[in-house]
Parts: sequence; structure tokens; C-alpha cells
Amino acid sequence: MVRVPKLCYLQHIGNTAQQVRNKDIFRHVRSIKDHYDRMIHDRFLELGCEDFIWDEKKGCSDYNLANPKIESHVTLIADI
Repeated sequence: MVRVPKLCYLQHIGNTAQQVRNKDIFRHVRSIKDHYDRMIHDRFLELGCEDFIWDEKKGCSDYNLANPKIESHVTLIADI
């Protein structure tokens, strides 16, 4: 995760093109997740952070796993 101390974007809630493109947006999100999932997992391990949603058997993140009571954190601050 990266902490960005300056607000750069506001999500507009309402009648937008996003609602029309939801299926396409979700397809892109899945594609990006599939591409970066292993790299993010490896980086967590490299930084000594537990990747608590990683499923070793499946070799991918499982977002249905519960968060542990105490989560390890990896925080970088963007200087913008």
C-alpha cells in the first residue's frame, strides 16, 4: 500500500458512464488482479509482511479468508 497524503481523485456517485461499463470494469479488474497477484504476494514476503489472504494450494489470493486479529502492515508514503 502507498499512503498518498494529497487528495488526487474523488469518486463520483451517481449517473455516470461507470454504471454502463460495470461489466467491462470488473473484467479489467480481474485481469489486473490475475497479472499482479503473485507479484504483490512476493513483495509482501520480501518486506517481511504476512500475506494473510494468500492460499498456497491455489497459488493466489483468497479474498474470502478472514483478516487476522492483528494485521501486519507495509506502508510507503508517496512524496508528491
